[in-house]
Amino acid sequence: MKFDLFTSTRYGCAAIFISLLLTGCSLMAIKEQSEIVESLGSVSGTINVPATLGTTVYATLIEPQGQHFKIVKQSLLSANRHYKFSVLAGTYHVAAFVDSNGDGAYQPGEPATYSGIENSQPTKFTIQPNETLKIAPLTIKGAIASRGSSSKLHKSTSRAYANIGKVTSLQDPMFSRENALMGFWRPVDYTNEFGGGLMMLQPFEKEKTPVIFVHGIMGSSLDFKELIASVDRSRFQPWVLNYASGVRLELISDYFDQALLQIQKQHPVDKVIIIAHSMGGLMTRSFVMKHQASVYSVKLAMVMTINSPLYGMDSAAKGVKSSPIVIPSWRDVARNSEFVQTVHSWQWPKEIPYQMVFSYLPGEDGDGVVPLNSQLSQSLQNEATHVQGFEAQHAGILSQADFISYFNTLLKQY
Repeated sequence: MKFDLFTSTRYGCAAIFISLLLTGCSLMAIKEQSEIVESLGSVSGTINVPATLGTTVYATLIEPQGQHFKIVKQSLLSANRHYKFSVLAGTYHVAAFVDSNGDGAYQPGEPATYSGIENSQPTKFTIQPNETLKIAPLTIKGAIASRGSSSKLHKSTSRAYANIGKVTSLQDPMFSRENALMGFWRPVDYTNEFGGGLMMLQPFEKEKTPVIFVHGIMGSSLDFKELIASVDRSRFQPWVLNYASGVRLELISDYFDQALLQIQKQHPVDKVIIIAHSMGGLMTRSFVMKHQASVYSVKLAMVMTINSPLYGMDSAAKGVKSSPIVIPSWRDVARNSEFVQTVHSWQWPKEIPYQMVFSYLPGEDGDGVVPLNSQLSQSLQNEATHVQGFEAQHAGILSQADFISYFNTLLKQY
């Protein structure tokens, strides 16, 4: 049995605790993991580099571990050369390099820099919970003298980043209903155990257009099982973005943008199509906002949102105020949240076809979960290339024959 935490508030608290009992979740564990996610700080800055040294530039966040160094995160920079890392409290260094050979990793002899290079000693900085830290601009002037440290540099074991471009199947345990709930209630455990990520459901074929399926809250890529099975594999190849749905949406959209750019470095990806359901559609709006600003962006041939709470949910806002446990992603889905306001302060690019799908049920204000005024306000309809409605339940639409037929008819146009 699956409870959707967007249900009306008269059922909200009961749904939380019944769901917890059914899944064997520990209230203390959920609270602790929510606090970890909420405590993330950020480190940001810019990298200056002459175009003559190269255009593929990475910023790297490094954690000192005794005599060794661990690469915690790495970001491929866009045209503005700005980077931003979301991090746990701790001590770090920042470095950057030009990826001259295109392998996505620093090699001795490649143009590089690091914080503290002017003193020939890496500068450490400590970030506290929820702290926002801006690092002074770094400049790459050329190759740096080897200090014997490259052999002590270890790549991060982050599963989500290791999974970028991985070929998998929907039978993988990470997609199970049980683990989808783990990703919502205990996102830290899910990320450590499975990672999730942007993955392929078949080996890459350059002549086929990737169709990326993005699930919603408490969901997984398995929600699209029937839809994925219907895809014409002679023209398209299905990919999935699977993530812990309890984390803040900004983290997911950042990852999505970076992951797609990383795959583009590995494979000749010309264009992609994105199909996003429920909260995944709200997050995807943030992704598109970031991705279209990147000099390396992959062409978005079409984006479809399905039954998405694009203007947020009153029930999520009430949950943030009154629930004994607040899941971090609720804060972003709440009506009038900072996240919702940010993604609507930006105009959808006319060059990206936007297909808006909504559904409704007789006697309901929407699809039984998301009200119509959040799925398709007038401003959203004005942005859309086409708006299509179905009589269907919030999640049930994904397996409805009429919708699947419409979906495949639309795909043929791209």
